[in-house]
Amino acid sequence: MNKLTKLFNNNRFIMVFSLVLSIIIWFVVSIVYSPQTGRTLSQIPIEISFSDESMGYKAYSKTELMANVDVSGKKYVVEQLSADSVVVSAVTDSVKGSGIYTLELKARKKTVGGDYTVVSVSPSTINVMIDVEKQLEYNVAIDCLGATVPETKNSKESLVLEPTFVDSANKVVTVTGPESEVRRISYVVAIAEVEKELTQSETYSAGLVAYDPTGLALYDANTGVSSLQYTTFSYDKTEVVAAVNLCKEVPLKMQYANAPARMPKVTLYAVTDGDAQNQKAVNTVTVKGAQSVIGSISEITLDGTVDFAKINAADPASMQVKLTLPAITGVTYEDYANLSGLYFLAVVDG
Repeated sequence: MNKLTKLFNNNRFIMVFSLVLSIIIWFVVSIVYSPQTGRTLSQIPIEISFSDESMGYKAYSKTELMANVDVSGKKYVVEQLSADSVVVSAVTDSVKGSGIYTLELKARKKTVGGDYTVVSVSPSTINVMIDVEKQLEYNVAIDCLGATVPETKNSKESLVLEPTFVDSANKVVTVTGPESEVRRISYVVAIAEVEKELTQSETYSAGLVAYDPTGLALYDANTGVSSLQYTTFSYDKTEVVAAVNLCKEVPLKMQYANAPARMPKVTLYAVTDGDAQNQKAVNTVTVKGAQSVIGSISEITLDGTVDFAKINAADPASMQVKLTLPAITGVTYEDYANLSGLYFLAVVDG
């Protein structure tokens, strides 16, 4: 007791003890007798879930789905609340299939307890499209509007316009959105506005346009007009080359070995589908490609050799030699571009 008495007789101790005691009393009074206050918690994300998750439904909206929640309670509690303190969810019991729905919003405390009350949520309802998300890939065609090429004076040569993508990956576009919208798309075209005569290849910007089966534009990246409210494209603009290629008809040549002094007649046939019954006598081929490449080509020499040392009039099979077109970088053989099983047969007359 003497020690305790001495402490309370110490003025410095009395001052410190009084200060600590007053803080404790103030804290207790603040908690117990804290005034009620209200507050609005803003920009709370709205949660939307469905009882049957196997249906794969998703909610679509033109704007970000956010809500504000009014709360009330002890001032010291309410002042510490944040947007993470409450949960706002949409009531989806009415969803029975795809369509536009008005869903009621409800708000609740995120955790049990806390000396405050959720008063209201604003807005009280939201309008959303409910549908299954669909993702499809579409091949993209190219249309160079108003592009023309001049006519050539040589009947065996012609200029052709063959647009291509600068990035070959853009030949395909991935479309994602509600199934009811994505399924409306029939085909997609990258459209570049050229509107002039071209004598050489030029690069242009092209915007995607998606059409329905009747040819109605559903989405136009060039104008920004779209009736597909919730559908997105993996890209909407790209670069295309309005390529001006040259087509030219040139002679087909064969290579000979051990040719006799008196050269027999050799007839060349094109054989398609790998069937010798499908043959046609030819002596020219049409090549196509960049003007810089095709312009330097005057003839095409077939791969393979007609070796007269191996030809025996008594053996009909030896009188026919199989030849093929050479692969040349940047050159397409226009007459045979889409044929399979193609080869040439050099037939030596007996």
